[in-house]
Order: sequence, then structure tokens, then C-alpha cells
Amino acid sequence: MRRLLAAALGLTAAAVALGPRAAPLGAEAAHILVFDSSRSGRFRIYTQPPGGQATLLVRDTGGNDFAPSVSPRGRKIAYSRRANGNYDIYIASVATGAGARLTRSPAIDAFPAWSSTGEIAFESTRAGGVNYDIYVWDAGHIRRLTAAAAVDGLPTWSPDGSHIAFDSNRNGHFQIMRLPAHGPGRPVALTPASSNAVQPSWSPSGTSIAFAGNASGRYQIYVVDVHTLAVTRVTTDAGNDYQPAWAPDGSRIAYVSDAGGHHRMWTIGPQGQSPTQVSDKGGELPAWLS
Repeated sequence: MRRLLAAALGLTAAAVALGPRAAPLGAEAAHILVFDSSRSGRFRIYTQPPGGQATLLVRDTGGNDFAPSVSPRGRKIAYSRRANGNYDIYIASVATGAGARLTRSPAIDAFPAWSSTGEIAFESTRAGGVNYDIYVWDAGHIRRLTAAAAVDGLPTWSPDGSHIAFDSNRNGHFQIMRLPAHGPGRPVALTPASSNAVQPSWSPSGTSIAFAGNASGRYQIYVVDVHTLAVTRVTTDAGNDYQPAWAPDGSRIAYVSDAGGHHRMWTIGPQGQSPTQVSDKGGELPAWLS
């Protein structure tokens, strides 16, 4: 299992598409969620206030928009766009929905992650072939962060901007790995290589990373302590759970589940308390706008 939305968009054959459709979120949500959905026939970016209706955020005229990441002050989002067969990173104003292209490469640039200091990490095939590496955009300059004969992707920043976590299959199975964002250092595995661990989301406290893992035989949400490497299982339902996204105050984790045979967004406490369904038909790659 690699990416979920990626397969639907043809990013990599290792992904598995769930094909969800967005729906209104319930009143339980403590903050505004931003997510992508194919409800219009192509993937587009939406926002959802607590108890309200989904609203289109990025008002593009074509292509597929997916994988939103919120800027430090919540005024912009970075996101991936597939248009005319090409994948690049774009930025849109939350106030106006107007988008602007950030990267221009014939390679795949996708799955951006905004740091607290304004840098944007993303995965890319700029090195050639099917090799994915992590790159960082900083004020117009792009630097390569990883260089392995593997798939390194889906970056997430530590709250202080000092480290990036990502998933990688460089050791066989996908693992969650951590790497200094600036200066020397080698990637350090945070999860075992005996099963797959993907889609990391760093907690606001900086002490934990949520991820989707299949150690139980199906994908569930787990949390790993970045210091002790202790892993705690968060979800225990009968379905597959993916794409965790930590709320800004650390009180909830949003995720996508196929429990019951339908793909829906849920939230849950970091110790597994009070799992709550917040959409009745779908939504993908949730992030928290506020």
C-alpha cells in the first residue's frame, strides 16, 4: 500500500485508490477541515466548517487538485495539481481561492507540506525514473533532501521546522523515517520494517507522529513516539483507516476509513477515544485549516 489518492490520479502503480466522494462534515469537528474530493467528477479542494456544508476553495478551470497543506498563518494552502499530464505544486489564497503555480518541472512534484517557517517540502521524480525523493522549496530555491534508490514521499514537518518525517520503502516495507531538514544527518527509521507504515502526520507537540500501518493485517491509525519509538494503535474498527491529520490543538486526528464498505472521514482522540464520523460519503487527504 502506498498512496490512496495517487493511484486514482495515476501517480504510481504502488498506490491503491479508494475513489471517495465528499460530503458535509458533522458538527463534532472542532476546527475547519480542508480536503480534496472527486464529487464534481475531478479532484478539487474544499473546506468544511463545523456542522456546515462543503465549499469549493480552489476555483480552477481544469485539472485535478489534491493534497492540500495549510500555511503557518492559515491564509494560504499549497496543493498538488495534475493538468495536461503534468504534476506541480500550486499555492492558493484561502480568502479568494485564486491559485498560482509554484513549481515548473516535467517531473512529478506532489504532496506538499508547509513548515512553520514557510518552507514547503514535497516529493518529486526530478532525479529520474520511478525514484521519488524529498525536496524543499525555500523562497524560490529548491534543494534535494533525500537521494535513495527508493520511494521517499509524503513529507511532514516537525512543529519547530527542524526535521521532516516521510515514508520510504528503502528497507523493503514502507517505514516512517525522520531526517534533519537542515544540515547533515541520515534518515532514521521510526517504525519496524516488518510491516508497512505510511502517511505520517507530526503532532503539534512534536513528540509523536500519526501514521497508517498494516501491522494488524489491515491498515489502521497508529501513533509513534519520536523519542522512545513506542507505537500505539489508535483505531480498532473492522475497516482500513488511512491518511491521518493531526488537529492544530492536538485533541483530534482526522482520517479516512472504509469501515462499513464506504469511504468516509472520521476524527478520533490520540488515545483512541471517541471515534466520530464526520462525513457520510467521503473526502480525501484531510488537513486542518484552523
